Amino acid sequence: MTIHKKILLLLLLSVSLYTVLGVSFQRYLILPDFEALETEEARKNMDRCLEALHREVHHLDMFCFDWAAWDDTFEFMAEPTEAYKTSNLSPASFIDNDINFIYFFDRRGNLVWGRYYDLETEEPEDFPDFQQGLMAATHPLLNPGPRDESHQGLINTSKGVMLFACRSILPSEEVVGEENRGTMIMARLLNDEILNEIQEQVQVALEVFPADSKMLPPEAMNLDLNEERIDDDDQNTLTVSTLVPDFFNEPALYFIIRGPREIMARGVEAVRLQTLVAVATGLLFTLLLAASMGSLVSRPLHMLSEQAQKFHLGSGPIPHWTIRRNDEIGRLAKDFNNMMRRVRDEEIERRTTETALRNSEARLDTILKTAPDAIVVTNAKGYIESANDAAAKLFGYDIDGLTGLTGRHFLAEEEQTFWIEATANYAANPGAEPFTANRESAIRNREGLIHPVHISVTSMLLEGEVYFTSAIRDISEMQEMQESMARARHLATVGEMGASVAHEIRNPLAGMRGAIELLQGNGLDEAEEKIALDGLAESVDRIAHTVDQLLSYAKPISPRSCTFLIRPLIEAVVDKSINSSGGSITIDCPEDTSINADPALFRQVLENIWSNAVQAAGPSGTFNWAVALQDGSTKIILSDNGPGIEQSSRERLFEPFFTTRVNGTGLGLSISHRIIEAHHGTIYLDDGDPVGVCVVILLSEGV
Repeated sequence: MTIHKKILLLLLLSVSLYTVLGVSFQRYLILPDFEALETEEARKNMDRCLEALHREVHHLDMFCFDWAAWDDTFEFMAEPTEAYKTSNLSPASFIDNDINFIYFFDRRGNLVWGRYYDLETEEPEDFPDFQQGLMAATHPLLNPGPRDESHQGLINTSKGVMLFACRSILPSEEVVGEENRGTMIMARLLNDEILNEIQEQVQVALEVFPADSKMLPPEAMNLDLNEERIDDDDQNTLTVSTLVPDFFNEPALYFIIRGPREIMARGVEAVRLQTLVAVATGLLFTLLLAASMGSLVSRPLHMLSEQAQKFHLGSGPIPHWTIRRNDEIGRLAKDFNNMMRRVRDEEIERRTTETALRNSEARLDTILKTAPDAIVVTNAKGYIESANDAAAKLFGYDIDGLTGLTGRHFLAEEEQTFWIEATANYAANPGAEPFTANRESAIRNREGLIHPVHISVTSMLLEGEVYFTSAIRDISEMQEMQESMARARHLATVGEMGASVAHEIRNPLAGMRGAIELLQGNGLDEAEEKIALDGLAESVDRIAHTVDQLLSYAKPISPRSCTFLIRPLIEAVVDKSINSSGGSITIDCPEDTSINADPALFRQVLENIWSNAVQAAGPSGTFNWAVALQDGSTKIILSDNGPGIEQSSRERLFEPFFTTRVNGTGLGLSISHRIIEAHHGTIYLDDGDPVGVCVVILLSEGV
C-alpha cells in the first residue's frame, strides 16, 4: 500500500474516530443534560400543581378565619340565635361562597350547628361523617390552636375528597388570656371546577384520581406518600405522578401529569445536526488534506523511491535526487544524496572488514583447536552448537558427533539438576548482566567413565538468542594431589593429637602409679595415705578432663538459641574471690543488655576465656569486662594486665592442641572458637592493647 493510500486511510479513520467520539460525547454527556432538564421541568410542573392545590386550601382557610373571628360568631357559640342562622347560614351563603359544609363545635365537642349542601342541586343533604352530634374534645380537627394557627388540608369523606379548614372561634379584638368558644370547620368538595382552575393556573394536562379508585392507571400503582415518580411512556411522552396525603397522612389523591418530551426532542435534533456537520466537515477536511499531502509528500517520496531503486551496490553511478525545496522534503533530498555517498564508502569499508574478519576467524579457530581445555558452546535449550578438539577428546566423540547432543548427555546424574536449572532460568529471563558460574563438577564420557572437572560457564547474547560458552578442565590429577595432601594433613593432625593426648595422660598415669606403689607398701600413716589418695583422684580428674575436652572438640555443635541478659551470666562466671586476693574486677555492661545465643554453650566460652585470663594475670591481676552495641552487633570484651602473649603464639592460639601451659590440652580456646562460629560470630585477640591480653567476642545482629 502506498503512502498516499495510507495517509488517506489514516485521515478517514481519524474522521470516523472524531465522528464516533463526537456522537458519543453528545449521546452520553449532552443528551443526559437535556433529559435531566426535562425531568426537572416535569417535577416543577407537579410542584406547581400541588402549590395551586395548597393555595385553594389557603383561600378556604382565610375565609374560615374571617368567619371564626366575627364577634357575631363568637356570640352565636354562647347563644345560637335564629337571626345569625338566617343572616349568615342560609343556603345562599353556602352556594355563593362555594362551601359544601359548615360545622360549629363547642369546646367539649358538642355540635352546635352544621349543614352540608350539594352545590349542584342547592339542597341540603345528610353528612354522616359529622352527624353523631358529639366529638371527643381531643379530636384532631378540634382545638386547632391560637388565633394565628389552623388545621387545613384534604380530608376523605363519604362525599369524596374535600378541602377543609378549622379555626378557633375567638372575638375580633385580641384579649390577653382569651379563650375560644369552640371550633369552626369549613369544607369544599374537590370537584372538576377546582381542578380545572388548577390546570389553567399551571397550564399542564393534570389527571386526578381518588386514592380508592379502582380505575387507576399503571403510573399510580405502588406509590409512596409524597413520592414523585417519573415514567417514560414512550419516546414522545413523559409522565410524572405522585400520591397526595390527606390531613391524617392517609392516601387521598393521585396526581398524574402527562406532557410531550419537547426538550428531549430538541436535544436529539441538535445532536443529529451536530453529527451531520461533523461528518461533512471531516470529509471535506479529509479531501483537502489528502490533496495537499499528495502534492507535498506523496509525489516527492515516490520520486525518492524511484531513485533508490536505481541504486545497486557496485561500481555504478551514485543516484542523485534533485528537488528544490527548503522544507523537510528538501532537507531529506540532501540527506539522501549524502547517504548514497556514505553507503558507497561503507560498502568498500565492509568488504575490507570482511576480509579482516575471515582472517581473525581463522586465527580463532586455530586457537580453539589447540586449546588444552575443552570449550563447548550450547544454545538456550542446552544443545551443543560447536566444540573444539579438546572437548571431543574429553567426551570420546568426534566434533561432528558432539554437535546436536545436549549437556545432560555428559553430566553426571548428581550434577545435572544444578547446571540445567541454572542455565534454563537465565535463558528464560536474561538479565542485563551476563550469567557466569564456576563449579567443580563431574562428567561422563562416551564409555561411561566419570571424570572430575572444573566448569566455567559464561552467557552471551547473539542476535537476540542466548548462548552459553563452557570451559571444561579435567582436574583428575589435581584432585588426586589434593587428596594426598589432605591425607597427609590428617595424619599430621592425628599424630599431633596422639602426642598431646599421650603427654596429657602419661603424667597423670605416672602420678597414679607412684601413689599406688606408696599405698601397696603399707608404710604410710593415715595423713600420708590421704595425700596419696588425693593425688590419685587428681590424676584421674586430669585424665577425665582431657577425655572430655577431646569429646567436646569432636562433638558437632548445634546451638539452641534464646534471648537472655548477658550481665547476670558474666557475674555468675566471675570468681569473686579474686577481690579478696588484691585483684580488681570491673563489669561495664548495662543491666538490660541482652543477646540471642545458647546460654549453656555461651557460658562455656566465657568460663574458658575467664580461666585463661586468671591463669595469665594471677588472682591479684586487674580484669575488665565490657559489653557494648556496635553497628547493630554485640561486642563482648575481656581484658587483663597480665604478661600478654607473644606474636608467634597469637597466630596459633585458636588452633586445636596448641597451648602455652604445661598442663593444658590446647582444646579449650579451639572449642570456644567453634562455638562462636556456630553462632555466626567471631572471637579474636585485639592487637591494639600493648599490655596484657584483650579477648573480643563479636556477635552479629539477629544472632
